[in-house]
Amino acid sequence: MYAALCKKIATKVPNFDKIPDGQPSITTFQRLLLSKCQDEFENRARASAYFDNKIGALTPDEEEDKMVAKRKMLGNINFIGELCKLQMLTHTILYKCAEELIRKAKPEDLECLAQITTNCGHLLDTDKGKKLMDQYFIRITALSKSDKLPPRIRFMLQDVVELRENGWHSRTSKTVKERPKLIEDIRKEAAEELGLDLSENDSGIEEYRRPFTVGVKKTFNPRRKTGMEDVFGRSEEHTSELQSHHD
Repeated sequence: MYAALCKKIATKVPNFDKIPDGQPSITTFQRLLLSKCQDEFENRARASAYFDNKIGALTPDEEEDKMVAKRKMLGNINFIGELCKLQMLTHTILYKCAEELIRKAKPEDLECLAQITTNCGHLLDTDKGKKLMDQYFIRITALSKSDKLPPRIRFMLQDVVELRENGWHSRTSKTVKERPKLIEDIRKEAAEELGLDLSENDSGIEEYRRPFTVGVKKTFNPRRKTGMEDVFGRSEEHTSELQSHHD
């Protein structure tokens, strides 16, 4: 949503002219946005590094601040990917981001890598970028088997490898659409719910209209009003009984 908003703003707002040191230049919203994304990416691990390097156990407030910093970092990575989908950022930027994240190989960086490849891997794994992606995934596959990383991070990387092997289609996505239900299927389901016994020679419609025996002695007729219908929809027979009682 925010990426779509930025794309719309980029087409609406005017350019801003700057003359620093006597050199005229044009500043656009897209250029400012790119600069901000670059700053956020370069400073992504600064907040989490503060908590990781802290001596002693973290207080509950510090634990909460650490989680907030992590959510912000992952949110910025996801935002960069969405901008790339809308062609606000070039694919070259994502290649450089992936290379930087793999090179650092910190748990938080690898989590960002897993997110950005999951969201935009299908855009990067093209004929032009296949060689780079092959190199990245050699490293990702090796890291997914490393005992030095937490199991959660290894599982994330394994999911990314599996996603690429499946042609960037999630295993949970539906590949086959369910066919529309036939009228015979609907009748069978209705018969099962009502307890009807439909014969092969019957069309199924008249069977709904006939009374049928439940158990041994009880007879059920679907046309008979039951429940609250007897209260709010009095039959003529019951109404005449009430009238004769008052008379």
